[in-house]
Formats: sequence, C-alpha cells, structure tokens
Amino acid sequence: VSVKTLMNAVVSDPNAKCMAADAKNFYLMTELDKYEYMSIDPAQIPQATFDKYKLATMQKTSQGNYMVRVKRGMYGLPHAGRLAMLKVTALLADAGYHECKSNKMVFKHDTRDVVFTLVVDDFLVKYVNREDAEHLMSTLEKVYVMKTDWEAKKYLGITLDWDYTSAVRSVRLSMPNYVAKGVSKFSQWL
Repeated sequence: VSVKTLMNAVVSDPNAKCMAADAKNFYLMTELDKYEYMSIDPAQIPQATFDKYKLATMQKTSQGNYMVRVKRGMYGLPHAGRLAMLKVTALLADAGYHECKSNKMVFKHDTRDVVFTLVVDDFLVKYVNREDAEHLMSTLEKVYVMKTDWEAKKYLGITLDWDYTSAVRSVRLSMPNYVAKGVSKFSQWL
C-alpha cells in the first residue's frame, strides 16, 4: 500500500518525478551486535579463500568442518535485517530523513521535497528537484554502494512505465514473462 501510495503521489504532482535505487550488500555492511558462529564444510570453501586464510593449518570440528566467527550481517541471520535497518535509519536521521509516524516504510526529509519508501534495500524516491534526490543518494553513499535508476524503470521486481507528459500522468506496473517463467519453473511437477 505504501509503495502504491507513493506512486500515486508522484503522478498526482505535476512537478514530481520518481527514481529507484538499490543499496548493494545492505546486510553485509552491518556490524553484528554480538558475534555469531557457524560450521562450514571444507568442500563449500573456494580454493582462493582456503589459501588466503591458510585453512589447511586450522583445526577442524569433529565432523570435519571449520568453525567460523561471523562479525557482519549475512543473509539468513534473523536479526541481520533489524540491525541493517537500525543502521540505515540512524544514517538517514543524521541527514534530516525520518520515518513517517503513520507508516514505517515511508521516509521524508525535514526541509527538502523528497519522500521515499524503503523495502529491505530498495528505495523508491519521489522528488521535485533532482538536487534533493541526489542529496539522499550522497547520504546513503557514505556507507553503501548505491545502484541508481533515475527513470525508475524497475522496483521490487516490478517493471514501471511512467508517463509524465500526458494530461493525465500515470504509471503502468507489469511483470513481463512472470507467468511464462512460473509455468516453466513449476510445470515439472505437473
């Protein structure tokens, strides 16, 4: 609902545009508040990593695996998402961006005309002045590598087709080949 509401706000404002961005390695850039430990089968370790860390000289568990300490967030850790969100909201707050009280997925700036949704590591940004959106990107780039799409052609796996020039501005949402891919993927079980 928040994403669709933001899209409606973009097409309703004759001066607004939309851009999308993705923070690379969002979870991986977050320090854990306490270390985690995991066991890894040596067969799953690339040879370059094996050589770099001289794993042949390290002691293995009784099952023949290596025990490793995890210091940063990684996919699959239940609290990695929470820690990543705390980190990004602190970064954004320092630059004047705050979550809307009524919707925790929507952020806006104290003085700039910019509003955005944040879903995991994906941003959909409504802006009037490109400078305001660039301010948001430069804030995020202090910590994250950002992939930007100034035409907002894709967000959350959905293809977006914006029409800013017609009398009735619009955005068309689609998922090309979604059904065909699903049929191909799941037809093996029929």
